[in-house]
Amino acid sequence: ELLFRGFLFRKLRKQRSFLQSAAISGAVFGSIHLINLTNGISPDALINVSISISFGFFMAFPFAALFE
Repeated sequence: ELLFRGFLFRKLRKQRSFLQSAAISGAVFGSIHLINLTNGISPDALINVSISISFGFFMAFPFAALFE
């Protein structure tokens, strides 16, 4: 969490707007959860990964605001 919100967001924020920086860092954070599918694709795994990606992306904005 700190790696994406603290490091990546701040790096992006130097060159981009708040919304762009939060969206990019959130997308990267969420996509990291795709690693969970390496153990096999099952309905449960797909649901868990989908929730993690969605949560990671949409929570990027309030979490990024803490680092603003």
